[in-house]
Amino acid sequence: MSRLSASLFRDSVRGAMGSLRYRTPANGLGRGAWGLKERIAGGHADITLLQPNRFEAELTSDNYCEAVAVGWREGSLRVANQMRAAKRVADDAAIPCAWVLVSVYYAAFFAAVELLRATGVWVTYFDESQVQGIKSSAIGSPSLELSAGTYIGRAHWDSHSGLNRIVFSRVAGSPHKVVWKEIGDGLLSPAVASDAALWDQVQRFERFVGRGANDWGTPSETRNKWNYQQAALFGGRGEVQGRTLRKIVRNQSSAYAWATDRRLRRSEESRAAAVGYVMFVLEEIIAHTNDIVAPSGK
Repeated sequence: MSRLSASLFRDSVRGAMGSLRYRTPANGLGRGAWGLKERIAGGHADITLLQPNRFEAELTSDNYCEAVAVGWREGSLRVANQMRAAKRVADDAAIPCAWVLVSVYYAAFFAAVELLRATGVWVTYFDESQVQGIKSSAIGSPSLELSAGTYIGRAHWDSHSGLNRIVFSRVAGSPHKVVWKEIGDGLLSPAVASDAALWDQVQRFERFVGRGANDWGTPSETRNKWNYQQAALFGGRGEVQGRTLRKIVRNQSSAYAWATDRRLRRSEESRAAAVGYVMFVLEEIIAHTNDIVAPSGK
């Protein structure tokens, strides 16, 4: 594991999960176990409407931990499969570099979503039927507006009641934009670098996810350019600007060597490669988080 991944896991993920009193469900996960969205929208959590497009879900500690574990079981499988797919397409010279970047991006994005949820930040889309389910089971102020859209839920442990509470607020903008902002705020803010070299890696990763001074834009912005905005990147231009990305995705050690090169500067080629580096860092944090959420594959 790289020093950067180890530092971010230690300072951000492990501490956040501890503060939420997460523990592996004692009896494992049966086929009928519920994830968080199913609990909230299906009437299996206590809901209080707080303000327009803002509500609180209250769960027992056992139910909260089960919801986290169910989501992780499904989400981490998606992450693993997408990462394998991204590495396979990088090895195929017949596949355009633009599609390599899109595949790598989604591997990184899915990993970011799961890490946020494990640490108590739930970026979730509720559709109309789910919103109606939430309203129908809510207590108090039923006239408050609750509309479909992207919500951020922030979990905390209530030491007085022994319950886990999650306050959800509707937010504007795409889930992709929200997720990368939350990764910057949540994963990086608590990081403590023990020496100058590690602090340099933290700052670079910060720039790669679109945060801090002289940021490189979010991975989502880079993906949008390659997948939607500039069709020429699916041709020869993309093969030139994506050559470093293809190279480092084939070899994790190459990705870490590339990211720590002091001569590294922002360019279209390096912005694309940075998405691959972000994927590898998050992949390592996912692996160590799995040891908390589902030790021994539970």
